[in-house]
Amino acid sequence: MIPLADWQRQFQQGLLHQRVPAAVAGTATVPSGRRFDIYTSAYRLRLTEALEANYPVLHQALGDEQFTQLAVAYLQAHPSSHANIRWFGDRLDDFVRDQGALLPHPALADLIRLEWALCCAFDASDREILQGTQLGQIPAEHWPALVFDLHPSVHLIALEWSVETLWNAAKAADDGQEAPTHDPHYTLVWRQQLGTRFRSLERGEAMLLLELSQAACFARICELAASIASDDATTLAVSLLQRWLQDQLLTECRLLPE
Repeated sequence: MIPLADWQRQFQQGLLHQRVPAAVAGTATVPSGRRFDIYTSAYRLRLTEALEANYPVLHQALGDEQFTQLAVAYLQAHPSSHANIRWFGDRLDDFVRDQGALLPHPALADLIRLEWALCCAFDASDREILQGTQLGQIPAEHWPALVFDLHPSVHLIALEWSVETLWNAAKAADDGQEAPTHDPHYTLVWRQQLGTRFRSLERGEAMLLLELSQAACFARICELAASIASDDATTLAVSLLQRWLQDQLLTECRLLPE
Protein backbone atom coordinates (compact mmCIF):
# COMPACT_ATOMS: atom_id res chain seq x y z
CA MET A 1 0.00 0.00 0.00
CA ILE A 2 1.31 3.46 -0.91
CA PRO A 3 2.31 5.58 2.13
CA LEU A 4 -0.14 8.38 2.93
CA ALA A 5 2.47 11.13 2.44
CA ASP A 6 3.33 9.80 -1.04
CA TRP A 7 -0.35 9.57 -1.95
CA GLN A 8 -0.95 13.13 -0.81
CA ARG A 9 2.04 14.29 -2.86
CA GLN A 10 0.76 12.51 -5.96
CA PHE A 11 -2.68 13.95 -5.43
CA GLN A 12 -1.27 17.46 -5.10
CA GLN A 13 0.81 17.12 -8.26
CA GLY A 14 -2.22 15.76 -10.07
CA LEU A 15 -4.22 18.83 -9.10
CA LEU A 16 -1.45 21.23 -10.09
CA HIS A 17 -0.72 19.60 -13.44
CA GLN A 18 -4.20 18.21 -14.16
CA ARG A 19 -2.98 14.63 -14.35
CA VAL A 20 -4.99 11.81 -12.84
CA PRO A 21 -2.92 9.99 -10.18
CA ALA A 22 -2.53 6.29 -10.78
CA ALA A 23 -4.06 5.50 -7.39
CA VAL A 24 -7.39 7.12 -8.32
CA ALA A 25 -9.68 4.24 -9.19
CA GLY A 26 -12.60 4.44 -11.55
CA THR A 27 -15.78 2.40 -11.88
CA ALA A 28 -17.75 1.07 -14.81
CA THR A 29 -20.03 4.11 -14.72
CA VAL A 30 -17.62 6.81 -13.45
CA PRO A 31 -14.10 6.73 -14.96
CA SER A 32 -11.15 7.81 -12.82
CA GLY A 33 -10.71 10.97 -14.90
CA ARG A 34 -14.23 12.11 -14.21
CA ARG A 35 -13.92 11.36 -10.51
CA PHE A 36 -10.67 13.30 -10.26
CA ASP A 37 -12.12 16.18 -12.25
CA ILE A 38 -14.46 16.84 -9.32
CA TYR A 39 -11.42 17.73 -7.23
CA THR A 40 -9.60 19.70 -9.93
CA SER A 41 -12.73 21.75 -10.64
CA ALA A 42 -13.23 22.44 -6.94
CA TYR A 43 -9.56 23.43 -6.62
CA ARG A 44 -9.77 25.93 -9.48
CA LEU A 45 -13.09 27.29 -8.22
CA ARG A 46 -11.81 27.83 -4.68
CA LEU A 47 -8.71 29.66 -5.86
CA THR A 48 -10.77 31.76 -8.28
CA GLU A 49 -12.93 32.77 -5.31
CA ALA A 50 -9.79 33.62 -3.33
CA LEU A 51 -8.52 35.79 -6.19
CA GLU A 52 -11.89 37.52 -6.36
CA ALA A 53 -11.74 38.24 -2.62
CA ASN A 54 -8.38 39.97 -3.12
CA TYR A 55 -9.43 41.81 -6.28
CA PRO A 56 -13.16 42.58 -5.97
CA VAL A 57 -13.12 45.73 -8.12
CA LEU A 58 -11.12 43.99 -10.84
CA HIS A 59 -13.73 41.22 -10.82
CA GLN A 60 -16.49 43.80 -11.12
CA ALA A 61 -14.71 45.56 -13.99
CA LEU A 62 -14.06 42.34 -15.95
CA GLY A 63 -17.25 40.44 -15.20
CA ASP A 64 -17.52 36.77 -14.24
CA GLU A 65 -16.42 35.22 -17.54
CA GLN A 66 -13.34 37.34 -18.19
CA PHE A 67 -12.28 37.24 -14.56
CA THR A 68 -12.51 33.43 -14.52
CA GLN A 69 -10.40 33.25 -17.70
CA LEU A 70 -7.79 35.46 -16.04
CA ALA A 71 -7.87 33.42 -12.82
CA VAL A 72 -7.43 30.09 -14.62
CA ALA A 73 -4.56 31.44 -16.74
CA TYR A 74 -2.87 32.86 -13.63
CA LEU A 75 -3.36 29.61 -11.72
CA GLN A 76 -1.73 27.63 -14.51
CA ALA A 77 1.26 29.97 -14.56
CA HIS A 78 1.53 30.45 -10.79
CA PRO A 79 -0.02 27.64 -8.72
CA SER A 80 -0.73 28.58 -5.13
CA SER A 81 2.50 28.27 -3.14
CA HIS A 82 1.44 29.72 0.23
CA ALA A 83 -0.05 27.76 3.09
CA ASN A 84 -2.44 30.69 3.61
CA ILE A 85 -4.85 31.10 0.68
CA ARG A 86 -5.06 34.80 1.53
CA TRP A 87 -1.83 35.37 -0.39
CA PHE A 88 -2.98 33.82 -3.63
CA GLY A 89 -2.62 36.52 -6.27
CA ASP A 90 0.60 38.09 -5.01
CA ARG A 91 2.15 37.83 -8.50
CA LEU A 92 -0.87 38.87 -10.53
CA ASP A 93 0.61 42.33 -11.22
CA ASP A 94 3.71 40.87 -12.91
CA PHE A 95 1.64 38.22 -14.68
CA VAL A 96 -0.74 40.64 -16.41
CA ARG A 97 2.11 42.89 -17.49
CA ASP A 98 3.54 39.91 -19.37
CA GLN A 99 0.09 38.80 -20.57
CA GLY A 100 -1.49 42.12 -21.49
CA ALA A 101 -4.01 40.50 -23.84
CA LEU A 102 -5.87 39.13 -20.80
CA LEU A 103 -6.97 42.67 -19.87
CA PRO A 104 -9.30 44.76 -22.05
CA HIS A 105 -7.73 48.03 -20.84
CA PRO A 106 -4.15 48.74 -19.63
CA ALA A 107 -5.49 50.72 -16.67
CA LEU A 108 -6.65 47.47 -15.08
CA ALA A 109 -3.01 46.54 -14.42
CA ASP A 110 -2.82 49.62 -12.18
CA LEU A 111 -6.09 48.62 -10.53
CA ILE A 112 -4.44 45.31 -9.63
CA ARG A 113 -1.54 47.17 -8.01
CA LEU A 114 -3.93 49.35 -6.02
CA GLU A 115 -6.07 46.47 -4.79
CA TRP A 116 -3.09 44.37 -3.77
CA ALA A 117 -1.58 47.30 -1.86
CA LEU A 118 -4.89 47.68 0.00
CA CYS A 119 -4.81 43.98 0.92
CA CYS A 120 -1.24 44.26 2.19
CA ALA A 121 -2.02 47.43 4.13
CA PHE A 122 -4.90 45.71 5.89
CA ASP A 123 -2.73 42.74 6.92
CA ALA A 124 0.36 44.75 7.89
CA SER A 125 1.68 44.50 11.44
CA ASP A 126 0.70 47.17 13.93
CA ARG A 127 2.90 49.81 15.55
CA GLU A 128 2.34 52.57 18.04
CA ILE A 129 1.48 55.81 16.22
CA LEU A 130 3.72 58.84 16.64
CA GLN A 131 1.90 61.72 18.32
CA GLY A 132 2.42 65.44 17.79
CA THR A 133 2.90 65.92 21.52
CA GLN A 134 5.95 63.68 21.36
CA LEU A 135 7.51 65.88 18.69
CA GLY A 136 6.78 68.95 20.78
CA GLN A 137 9.13 67.64 23.45
CA ILE A 138 12.13 67.43 21.09
CA PRO A 139 14.56 70.41 21.34
CA ALA A 140 14.68 72.57 18.22
CA GLU A 141 18.41 71.94 17.70
CA HIS A 142 17.72 68.20 17.23
CA TRP A 143 15.10 68.60 14.51
CA PRO A 144 17.48 68.67 11.49
CA ALA A 145 18.76 65.18 12.43
CA LEU A 146 15.34 63.64 13.03
CA VAL A 147 14.50 60.49 11.06
CA PHE A 148 10.88 59.28 10.86
CA ASP A 149 9.66 55.71 10.45
CA LEU A 150 6.61 55.01 8.32
CA HIS A 151 3.91 52.65 9.55
CA PRO A 152 4.32 49.09 8.14
CA SER A 153 1.00 49.47 6.30
CA VAL A 154 2.22 52.42 4.21
CA HIS A 155 2.72 51.77 0.50
CA LEU A 156 3.71 54.26 -2.20
CA ILE A 157 2.72 52.91 -5.59
CA ALA A 158 3.50 54.42 -8.97
CA LEU A 159 0.46 54.38 -11.26
CA GLU A 160 0.03 55.33 -14.90
CA TRP A 161 -3.76 55.67 -14.87
CA SER A 162 -6.35 57.39 -12.69
CA VAL A 163 -7.75 54.12 -11.37
CA GLU A 164 -8.70 55.63 -8.00
CA THR A 165 -11.84 57.04 -9.63
CA LEU A 166 -12.61 53.59 -11.06
CA TRP A 167 -12.23 52.00 -7.63
CA ASN A 168 -14.43 54.62 -5.95
CA ALA A 169 -17.10 54.34 -8.64
CA ALA A 170 -17.19 50.55 -8.32
CA LYS A 171 -17.58 50.75 -4.56
CA ALA A 172 -20.37 53.30 -4.98
CA ALA A 173 -22.05 51.14 -7.66
CA ASP A 174 -21.76 54.04 -10.12
CA ASP A 175 -22.10 52.58 -13.61
CA GLY A 176 -21.73 55.96 -15.28
CA GLN A 177 -18.05 56.42 -14.44
CA GLU A 178 -15.89 57.26 -17.45
CA ALA A 179 -12.81 55.19 -18.31
CA PRO A 180 -9.63 56.09 -16.39
CA THR A 181 -7.38 58.68 -17.98
CA HIS A 182 -3.64 58.37 -18.49
CA ASP A 183 -2.15 60.27 -15.55
CA PRO A 184 1.24 59.11 -14.19
CA HIS A 185 1.33 59.73 -10.44
CA TYR A 186 1.96 58.19 -7.03
CA THR A 187 -0.78 56.94 -4.74
CA LEU A 188 -0.43 56.53 -1.00
CA VAL A 189 -2.03 53.45 0.56
CA TRP A 190 -2.17 52.84 4.31
CA ARG A 191 -4.25 51.58 7.21
CA GLN A 192 -5.72 54.01 9.70
CA GLN A 193 -7.06 52.23 12.76
CA LEU A 194 -9.11 49.33 11.29
CA GLY A 195 -9.75 50.78 7.83
CA THR A 196 -7.60 50.93 4.71
CA ARG A 197 -7.26 54.24 2.90
CA PHE A 198 -5.64 55.68 -0.20
CA ARG A 199 -5.20 59.04 -1.87
CA SER A 200 -3.41 60.36 -4.92
CA LEU A 201 -0.35 62.46 -4.20
CA GLU A 202 0.83 65.71 -5.66
CA ARG A 203 4.35 65.48 -7.06
CA GLY A 204 5.88 67.40 -4.13
CA GLU A 205 4.39 65.24 -1.40
CA ALA A 206 5.31 62.08 -3.30
CA MET A 207 8.94 63.20 -3.55
CA LEU A 208 9.14 63.95 0.16
CA LEU A 209 7.46 60.73 1.24
CA LEU A 210 9.73 58.67 -0.99
CA GLU A 211 12.73 60.34 0.58
CA LEU A 212 11.26 59.82 4.05
CA SER A 213 10.82 56.12 3.31
CA GLN A 214 14.58 55.94 2.61
CA ALA A 215 15.36 57.20 6.14
CA ALA A 216 16.17 60.76 5.08
CA CYS A 217 16.57 63.19 7.97
CA PHE A 218 14.31 66.21 8.41
CA ALA A 219 17.04 68.54 7.12
CA ARG A 220 17.03 66.61 3.84
CA ILE A 221 13.25 66.79 3.70
CA CYS A 222 13.47 70.57 4.07
CA GLU A 223 16.10 70.76 1.31
CA LEU A 224 13.76 68.92 -1.05
CA ALA A 225 10.89 71.14 0.02
CA ALA A 226 13.02 74.14 -0.94
CA SER A 227 13.50 72.72 -4.43
CA ILE A 228 9.71 72.40 -4.74
CA ALA A 229 8.60 75.62 -3.06
CA SER A 230 11.65 77.82 -2.65
CA ASP A 231 9.65 80.75 -1.30
CA ASP A 232 7.99 78.81 1.50
CA ALA A 233 9.86 75.55 2.01
CA THR A 234 9.47 75.49 5.78
CA THR A 235 5.70 75.90 5.59
CA LEU A 236 5.46 73.09 3.04
CA ALA A 237 7.61 70.68 5.09
CA VAL A 238 5.80 71.43 8.36
CA SER A 239 2.31 71.28 6.82
CA LEU A 240 3.04 67.90 5.24
CA LEU A 241 4.50 66.59 8.49
CA GLN A 242 1.32 67.66 10.26
CA ARG A 243 -0.79 65.87 7.67
CA TRP A 244 1.27 62.68 7.97
CA LEU A 245 0.78 62.78 11.73
CA GLN A 246 -2.96 63.31 11.28
CA ASP A 247 -3.14 60.42 8.81
CA GLN A 248 -1.22 58.23 11.29
CA LEU A 249 1.53 57.40 8.82
CA LEU A 250 4.42 57.77 11.29
CA THR A 251 5.33 55.40 14.09
CA GLU A 252 8.44 56.88 15.71
CA CYS A 253 11.28 59.29 15.24
CA ARG A 254 14.94 59.09 16.17
CA LEU A 255 18.14 61.07 15.74
CA LEU A 256 20.35 60.31 12.76
CA PRO A 257 23.59 58.75 14.08
CA GLU A 258 26.51 61.14 13.93
